Amino acid sequence: MKYLAKFLTQNTNSLFGLLVLSIWLTLKPYYGIWHDESLYVLMALDAIHPERYAHDLFFLYSSQSSFTSFTRLLSVCINTFGLDTGVELATALGQAFWISALIWLTTALIPRKLWLWALFAVAIFPPYYTQVFSYGEPFTTARLYSEALTLFGLGALLRARNILAWTSLLLGTAMHPLMGLPGIGIAMLMKIRRIQTWAAIAFCTMMLTIVAAMLHLGPFATMNHVLPPNLVAFEQRASWTFLHLWRWDNISIVSYALIILTLAITELNANAYRMARYALIVALVGLIIAGIADYTDYSFLLALQTTRFLWLAQLFSVLLWFPLAEHLWNEGDRGRITIIILASAALSAPLAKICLAFPALAYWWSRKLPMFNIQPSRLIWALVWLFPIQTAVWLALDDKLLYTKHLYLLQDPAWYAAYSSFLQPLVMAAAILWFFVPTTRLVLRPLLLLAPVTLLVAVLHWDQRKSESLPTTPVRQRVIASLQRLVPENAVVYWEHGVHYSWYWLQRSNYISQNQLAGSIFDSRISVEAIRRMTRLQHAGFPDSVWDIRGEPKNMLLIQPHPLADAAYVCADPVLHTLILRYPIPGLASEYPFSDPNTGYHYYAYACRAVLNAEHAKPSITTPQGEPHA
Repeated sequence: MKYLAKFLTQNTNSLFGLLVLSIWLTLKPYYGIWHDESLYVLMALDAIHPERYAHDLFFLYSSQSSFTSFTRLLSVCINTFGLDTGVELATALGQAFWISALIWLTTALIPRKLWLWALFAVAIFPPYYTQVFSYGEPFTTARLYSEALTLFGLGALLRARNILAWTSLLLGTAMHPLMGLPGIGIAMLMKIRRIQTWAAIAFCTMMLTIVAAMLHLGPFATMNHVLPPNLVAFEQRASWTFLHLWRWDNISIVSYALIILTLAITELNANAYRMARYALIVALVGLIIAGIADYTDYSFLLALQTTRFLWLAQLFSVLLWFPLAEHLWNEGDRGRITIIILASAALSAPLAKICLAFPALAYWWSRKLPMFNIQPSRLIWALVWLFPIQTAVWLALDDKLLYTKHLYLLQDPAWYAAYSSFLQPLVMAAAILWFFVPTTRLVLRPLLLLAPVTLLVAVLHWDQRKSESLPTTPVRQRVIASLQRLVPENAVVYWEHGVHYSWYWLQRSNYISQNQLAGSIFDSRISVEAIRRMTRLQHAGFPDSVWDIRGEPKNMLLIQPHPLADAAYVCADPVLHTLILRYPIPGLASEYPFSDPNTGYHYYAYACRAVLNAEHAKPSITTPQGEPHA
């Protein structure tokens, strides 16, 4: 026991670091090609085989490839290692780079004794800064690499390594401008103090924007274009861009982050103060621009999507949480009450964060008013402790639901479902007790011996891909080979509820789907064409017509057999070559019926030429009045 206690004392930080890494990997497993990763993979495939996807709606007028240098790098990885392995490798490398850049920044930003606590907070606290996007995503996108380069650049800037810093920040902006610009903004605020310099920068930026608009470069070509009401309604499916569409939970999360930064500015000093201050300024500028875009409906301002600027504010609010907590805890009863409420807000559901954070902020600042600067009574302390108790109850209920999801929806083994669901709240509660109550360390320190085990479990179960998410397995390739020979490389197919199958399994352009509309915010012509195609599908009763011509959400249509007349109506669009449906068209033989060996689903492929010929060849029925009816 003596040697064990000595080992734990000497290696506490190392074991805690292993635990933090295991939590990160457990909460961010790899599920295969999904979310926006699917779009970047498609852009990489287009760079390898441009003839295959030239007529896809996503590439029809422009695409995000023109705004990022990441596509070429991913295409090299896919071309070298294959689609499935290449994308997984790119994700693993991106995650490793992101974590390394975070450590590099943290060690320059926060005092040594709180390094691991800051990293722990990033691993354990929710990473979402809008309703859809989060930092450190567990899949491959330009955002992941741009964020890593931005964090690395800011860390270099704090170390006064200016050339390395600006190189990294510019590379991050080249990877993904929307994610790199906040980092550039923070760096400029740190280095530029004179108002005359800022005026010159604003003037040059305005002039360059006007020149880019005159030359019709990228999104600048439409900077003076106000979207008409029907296109505004259509684009509102990207609700994170329009502030008036934000849900309360989104507002609550962002407000909590801004409150933490506000407290950090008033209570912390040195590098922490500077980063909190500049991150808050950049976030507020982004929200102001987003508000103007929402009010004016200018295409260029909407395309900027400056709500993305919030990612650094959210990250720094988490990184600085424990340094702020330590400062407040040492400020006496008033500070302790404030941090207990803020801790309850951090662990609460998104809807409750703002409801707790604002009172905590007001209570802490009320110390400056003589009439409120009194010692808290026992009644106030009793009421305060109701917050963490209530939070613990709701956390237990939420994690029970998460356990059910892992067990039945994701079909994980029962032991891993429990590990994934309950590890986060238990470790979070233990860490907060460790941080604030020193006497608990004697009890909790032996639990750190489990850190290597939890890391091993996390590494072994990081790859959570199911067989249906692997498009290029040999057995699948054998099944699809005959259909690939029937469908020309430059053809457009409509795969019913199967855009990913069309892109990655069949490797052909797809007709229409929700996924293909990601670039419409940059070019309104994509929206116009998407409305035309969705209206056609909706009229014929096909799925993937999720939005009607006014842009209003529609219920998902059920997959069902489609009459020949409906299939012919869709096929009458000259851009479409082949239909691939889940059910056969009554009375018409499929050119190539096949089954997916990974899922067991059956599909029926119909060339549009054959569908139209069959519709025209239908015998007409003559009524007694002599009126022909098809």
